[in-house]
Amino acid sequence: MKLPTIYNVHLVAIIATLGGALFGFDISSMSAIVVTDQYITYFNNPSGVIQGAIGSALAAGSVVGSAIAGPISDKIGRRDSIMFACLFWLIGTSIQVACQNYGQLIAGRVLNGLTVGITSSQVPVYLAEIAKAEKRGSIVIIQQLAVEFGILIMYFIGYGCAFIDGTASFRTAWGTQFIPCVLLLVGLPFLPRSPRWLAKVGRDEEALRTLACIQANGDIEDPLVLAEWDEIQTVMRAEREAGRGWRKFFMNGMWKRTLAGMSVQAWQQLAGANVIVYYLTYIASMAGLTGNVAMVTSGIQYAVFIIFTGVMWLFIDKTGRRTLLIWGAIGMGFCHFVVGGVMGAHSTYVPGGVGDPPNANIVISVDPGAPANTVITFSYLLIVVYALTLAPVCWIYAAEVWSLGTRATGMSLAALSNWVFNFALGMFTPPGFVNITWKVFIIFGVLCIVAAVWFWALCPETCGKTLEEVELLFASDAPKPWKTKKGSDRLAAGMAAVVERKRKEAEIAVVGVGQVGGAAAYALILAGVASELLLVDIKIEMRDAQVRDLSDVAYSVGGGTRHMHRNISVVRSAMGSMVPFRSDAIVLVVSNPVDLLTTLVQELSGLPKTQVFGSGTYLDSVRLRGLLAEKAGVATSSIQLSVVGVHGDSQTAAWSAGTINGVPISQFLPPEQCNHAKLADECKQISESIFLAKGATPFGIGSVVASICTSVLLDKGDVVPLSHFQDDHSCCFSRPVVLGRKGIVRMMRLPLNEEEKAHLAKSAERLRETIERIWRH
Repeated sequence: MKLPTIYNVHLVAIIATLGGALFGFDISSMSAIVVTDQYITYFNNPSGVIQGAIGSALAAGSVVGSAIAGPISDKIGRRDSIMFACLFWLIGTSIQVACQNYGQLIAGRVLNGLTVGITSSQVPVYLAEIAKAEKRGSIVIIQQLAVEFGILIMYFIGYGCAFIDGTASFRTAWGTQFIPCVLLLVGLPFLPRSPRWLAKVGRDEEALRTLACIQANGDIEDPLVLAEWDEIQTVMRAEREAGRGWRKFFMNGMWKRTLAGMSVQAWQQLAGANVIVYYLTYIASMAGLTGNVAMVTSGIQYAVFIIFTGVMWLFIDKTGRRTLLIWGAIGMGFCHFVVGGVMGAHSTYVPGGVGDPPNANIVISVDPGAPANTVITFSYLLIVVYALTLAPVCWIYAAEVWSLGTRATGMSLAALSNWVFNFALGMFTPPGFVNITWKVFIIFGVLCIVAAVWFWALCPETCGKTLEEVELLFASDAPKPWKTKKGSDRLAAGMAAVVERKRKEAEIAVVGVGQVGGAAAYALILAGVASELLLVDIKIEMRDAQVRDLSDVAYSVGGGTRHMHRNISVVRSAMGSMVPFRSDAIVLVVSNPVDLLTTLVQELSGLPKTQVFGSGTYLDSVRLRGLLAEKAGVATSSIQLSVVGVHGDSQTAAWSAGTINGVPISQFLPPEQCNHAKLADECKQISESIFLAKGATPFGIGSVVASICTSVLLDKGDVVPLSHFQDDHSCCFSRPVVLGRKGIVRMMRLPLNEEEKAHLAKSAERLRETIERIWRH
């Protein structure tokens, strides 16, 4: 049985960001435990390199996880890669709960790190690919908030477990890490796959349907859905143009982006905030806080972290990235200098370790009173500055600097940079506390000042910029980073300019301007998509009359379309006069029998088969969806159903692949409520009645022609059923395709049932026989 799918982005984000909560759980699974008597006694008071290895084991696994995340995600999808990562978490947590020595503890944390490495890079990618464009920045902060909530919850679980005697203390705490993982595993099957990943692997119809369900309640014609689909297609083209291999990250000036994306993540770690996040319990002990007071003091820090990250969520897109990066680094550096300076001037060296029993990682004791209070206060203040600046901004900035074709793998590189330095600092900090004590904070203070200079000199402002503007920021003739400013998004103006440019460049010829051709020309003038409309007909009087009549239309609507005409005697002569076509020409065949003529025109035109197609069953599909909408009581735009095959008596509706609001038609409207054969016959009868009364369906065909031309000229990426060459049948008939400026961008294969496939094959065989007879004569 197929599970229902959740399309509400907020619910999807809540479930998916449990992957971030895993990260938070693992961080503080050690923070509250490492100072407890039970941990110190059982693991023989680990210190220096050993405690560094325990603490940094998560980061070591995350380095590997982030390195393999990209290929795994591209192979099985964003959602399923997160599910795959959870398996390592279950194994790693089991090892931690059952560990007998610190070696097994390290092994379990490495496996947990594999999970965190995959989820920390793929959860943001997944959320960004399903979220609406204007919410993508805030979604990144939701992921950061999930991490912080995980830290806070797990810390106080560890604090509570500290009151349990014996090894059950830390084993119980570590065992609770199963909970978020199980919840994530239960929730993931209900989430949709990423539309972008579906498009990347060629599942276009499913991708578009999923996108419509997420963005517009299943309305595939919604402007937002179409705009997002255009963006996905643009990304796909950019990725193909970027090529393969690692050289693309360093060639043609890309090294600037690679340096910016990876370095901003490295500086997030080198700024030293995680020293406070991971080891505030150590700092509290240095400041003379013991027992419950020390533990609660450390827990408050995590609550502060959440509060101020939440505050930044409201303002992240209103403040420049450079401003937050530079002043955040300066503010953190100041806090480090204060903490280190006070410790250096007002502390006592305790070689055996502070506490009872002594903790070998804490070898200085800060004087009580003002010095100790100052250390705690500025440790809190450092976390406040970090939560407002580098914590969220470094991830957002890293996502913005990559080109479209390198963004997915580029984010993996950025995450890899983050985890490499996280691992290095995890190994450095405990030995640093033992060997150079307070000087650790002075080192981090200096690094923060260097980071501020780096951000000022090498990181241009990306806030409010379109992707095209970001491209220019890293060009060889770009302004210096310190001369860039936060800018407004000019995407709408840019789109309008592109539409106008394409309209001015477009030329459309209508061959045959009787009822149908005239209606098509009329619809094209109203749509305003072409600068020149060429009318061709063997009947000079008819042609000239249509030119005059359509000129009146153009004048009345204020259009700028010109009309030209020439004499062409017959269709074959017309094709002979038109060839050779421009290499980017598109030929649309409307006249019946459309599939036969489309096949012949493809042979005569000399154009690629993707640039010659016929109107096929487009109008029949529109008409059938309208009838079905009346039957189901829904909007026509919510129905995905195509009429396929050879136009006419042989065509068939692809009921098995049809959906209403993303739900299969058979489930939404059972067969007993909707007789498919009867509805299809009614559709044919409507068409026949129009032909009997008028001899043609000019208005319907005219609207179809205008719609197809608009899709092509504006590169909209619409999915429509058109007559085009089928390699597997060696002739033309209708199936859905993706339309763009170059014609048919992609041919889509509907998941038809065996009966529908057999019907298509039989009708195609008859059409091939007809074509062969024509060529013989």
